[in-house]
Amino acid sequence: MKDLSLECNHEIQYMVPLSSIQNCVIGKSLIQDTDTHSSITTMEHYIPLTNSSLNQISPNNSPRSIPLCLIPCSGCRLNDIYLTNYDTRVKCTINSRTDRLSTFNIYHMHSSHSAHSIHLASHNIITPSLTSKPLRPSLDTTSDTFKISSAIINSALLCDNSIKTILKDIAFQFINFNNFQFFSDGSVSNIRTTDSKSDSQNCIDTYNTRLNMPTISPHQRLKQNNFLIWDLIFWIIAHNKLTIQLLKVKAHSNNKYNDIADDLAKLGHYISDPILINHKFFHQSSLGLINLYNNIYIVDRNVCKWSDVPIQSRSFNMAMNNSALSPINHQIKHGLIDWDYTKKWINYNPLDSPTSEKLRNIQVDKVKKATFNYPTGNILQRNYPDLYPLGRIKCTNCNTYEDSNAHIGLCPKHRTFISSLLEKYKIKLIELIRNNNDSSFTFDIESSINASNMFKLLPDILNLALLPDEPSSNSSNLTIVPCEQPWILLLHHLIPIDLSTFFFSYFSKKCDRDRYFIKFLSDFTTELKILTWSSRSLSFKRWEKSLNITSKKKKNYHRLRLSSRQTLLPPTDLNRRIPT
Repeated sequence: MKDLSLECNHEIQYMVPLSSIQNCVIGKSLIQDTDTHSSITTMEHYIPLTNSSLNQISPNNSPRSIPLCLIPCSGCRLNDIYLTNYDTRVKCTINSRTDRLSTFNIYHMHSSHSAHSIHLASHNIITPSLTSKPLRPSLDTTSDTFKISSAIINSALLCDNSIKTILKDIAFQFINFNNFQFFSDGSVSNIRTTDSKSDSQNCIDTYNTRLNMPTISPHQRLKQNNFLIWDLIFWIIAHNKLTIQLLKVKAHSNNKYNDIADDLAKLGHYISDPILINHKFFHQSSLGLINLYNNIYIVDRNVCKWSDVPIQSRSFNMAMNNSALSPINHQIKHGLIDWDYTKKWINYNPLDSPTSEKLRNIQVDKVKKATFNYPTGNILQRNYPDLYPLGRIKCTNCNTYEDSNAHIGLCPKHRTFISSLLEKYKIKLIELIRNNNDSSFTFDIESSINASNMFKLLPDILNLALLPDEPSSNSSNLTIVPCEQPWILLLHHLIPIDLSTFFFSYFSKKCDRDRYFIKFLSDFTTELKILTWSSRSLSFKRWEKSLNITSKKKKNYHRLRLSSRQTLLPPTDLNRRIPT
């Protein structure tokens, strides 16, 4: 049942959980979780006003004319302290399992004394007028404030008790202060009216972005780093009705207090017992969770970016255990492939439409070549053993070595054209970086690119890779892609570190770096494909046509082979029936 908080003279719905007639609890429903068998209700506890209090307010009324008045409970043995931390206006909150709920309507009194004034009178609370001077906090008020602060520290923080004691002492010393000036090293927590100075613009931007959002979705919240800390900061701001102003301080500008904050941040980095935020402090909070060896952990980071780490680790393990990627096993082990840019390149859409048959074919082609499963001679012979001739199928360009995915970059027939292409795009890269870079160190652009093997074709290295392995070491004569020729990886849509390093060195802005890189790579791989894969495909199709191997035969191969096998089976095996 919803809590209907309406204006005066309108009815409000209250609930009575009835486990039994003798045990009746009256409360204003806040949250109700109902399943098929029972329900759990969270309510603000209300109690009837005593007759003695009513007689003091309305002494002339008879017992029958005195209305039944309900007031919020100020705290009793049923109070759940953990729940009251969410809203200090609620003094007594009950969370109970109920078998049956009864609802009834109440009305505000039409008298000179409102229910609020009855509640204030019963608790001897004096409300000063607006024209009076603000009262100095009494010892009781100070004590209550300190108790609330202590309860928040106990509930919201997970740390050693000695740290909590220090924080409580600080909170007690700050009770009677209203104005503070904080210096921070990238993280901000404030009390009351505050000027906070930080040398982290990112911290200020994050604060302002979240402050200007009237509501924040779970997806946006989970994309923030340290979102539990930010949740606690904004809870403190809302709870204490604070006004916060953040000011940027120039880093390393010999600002006394900012230097102190930097030193404290460095010391905190080495503390073995950190201060953690208790996620249970926030009611119904969306969280990123991970199950690690049957233990649930909170991911207090940008979940999308954090998840890239285990996903990349899993992909790396799969690549290491994939026998098809054996030709580039050395490149994988020694980190010579930029997997981040490889992922971006394979997912890159060069078309205007977000989805299309042409885009699917482009990405399928990239994936097959990247996993060394493109249908070359050895792959086709494996998949269609009765359709292709026995023995090794030779490359239809050089007619010397086996036609395989690893051979495409080593084929002697393509070397002259590839060498000219590498020289062409080396010059293009130098001009691209020289005209568009934002780095202050540009004197070595040409020398560093010329010294790289990225744009060099080394015939001796390629010839050595084509030599068959010794039978004692490897009886399968597996072709290995030489790591000294990183440009070969581009034939398989794998991005070598040797190429991406240039863009990281001379483009600091990610958007510019990605834009120039994708454009350069798109032009480079297109021409490289024409010289190698396209040339090989044309000659291979002519060879297939000479053997009368057509696409229709490959399409129907497995269906016809299965039907021929079934016709060869004995009738008893073909039509085996279970006797009834």
